Amino acid sequence: MHDIADNRCQWLVLDPLIAVQDSAPYAQVFRLSRVLHASEWRLELPSDQTFPASLLGRSVGFVDDAVASGSTIRRAISMAREAGAVPTRVVVACATSVGRAAVASEGEPVAIQEYTNGGHVAVHLRDACPFLPFGGRPSAAQPAIDTPNGKVNIRLPSLTRHRGLWASLFSDHRVLAASVSARAEVTNRLSEHLNREAKVGDLPLLGPDVALPAYPRHSVTTTTALRELM
Repeated sequence: MHDIADNRCQWLVLDPLIAVQDSAPYAQVFRLSRVLHASEWRLELPSDQTFPASLLGRSVGFVDDAVASGSTIRRAISMAREAGAVPTRVVVACATSVGRAAVASEGEPVAIQEYTNGGHVAVHLRDACPFLPFGGRPSAAQPAIDTPNGKVNIRLPSLTRHRGLWASLFSDHRVLAASVSARAEVTNRLSEHLNREAKVGDLPLLGPDVALPAYPRHSVTTTTALRELM
């Protein structure tokens, strides 16, 4: 963040893996997620978050890891304008030609800065390995559940994606097998550590941002054994 610090602009950080330090008053967390509603994906803020009212009339920039279709960045820009802020910059590690065009379509003064030029399609490796922080996609049909150890978010695994780069990657049986194996390995090791069958209510022990990968057909409670959801 210090590399793009500019006191003329307030930065909103979309990627959960980009650390925002309390000592950086020019940057703050801004989470947009694709949430599945029936068969429709919608870009939404968490229920406890709104666009910062303090940014009314101010110049704002957005930081993310990558731009693919550009839909997330365009939605963020739209929300900023609706709130009375002035979007000016987008900074990402890489972007596709489609993503760059999406940002350009927003017109002046929004400009995009990439650290890796040439056009790249990026995916989150965490989405291929179950039980990593921030992995998977949320579904409105499966809200988070409270457990004695903390809240557990339920996310759709990337295996459910039938289009795009993940669909292509998982068509390779070796990638698919590695993901399935990782899920079993985490379940087995957590059970060994607890000296009993690991349950959904135990997941917060792995960290506050570790989500439960589950499919729409699954009925999940705090006492559901992780092995039942494989």
